[in-house]
Amino acid sequence: MDEICERGGLEALVQAAREREDWFCAAGAVRELCEVGEFGRAWTVVEPFAATRWQPAVRVGADVLLRWGRVDQALELARPQGPQENAVDALRDYAEVLVRVGRVEEAIGALGPQLRGGRVLGGLVEMTEGQGCDERVLELLAPIAEEFRRDPKQSGVCDLWEILPA
Repeated sequence: MDEICERGGLEALVQAAREREDWFCAAGAVRELCEVGEFGRAWTVVEPFAATRWQPAVRVGADVLLRWGRVDQALELARPQGPQENAVDALRDYAEVLVRVGRVEEAIGALGPQLRGGRVLGGLVEMTEGQGCDERVLELLAPIAEEFRRDPKQSGVCDLWEILPA
């Protein structure tokens, strides 16, 4: 995609995304369009993919909307809708959008019930770093860490040492 764009093929990528429904062309076109500030066009390219609720497209679509200044629309797109095959990814992506718009407490609340999974716990630690909410995160981690300390093999908790920063 990079080479196509470097050679002036942005319009070909946009066309391939539209006509052939090619995600890789769409993602490349969206990246290039955002780099030059054409967020409306970028949204037009990614919107049909995001409308399918396929998580990689939802993630890219929410990013476009945020960069375009359409916060409410980005939150609505990113908000998980009912039971999903990729519920953990959807929840983490939604929490990341919440953090990006300054709603860190809501992100923590959204992730809280799912913290026993490594990807969710790691995501919480990453996205809240430097956000001034260490005490709140530690409140959530304390019971999980205690379970892990008592019996790392049987706690049902991922390896905390792989998640928590040094």
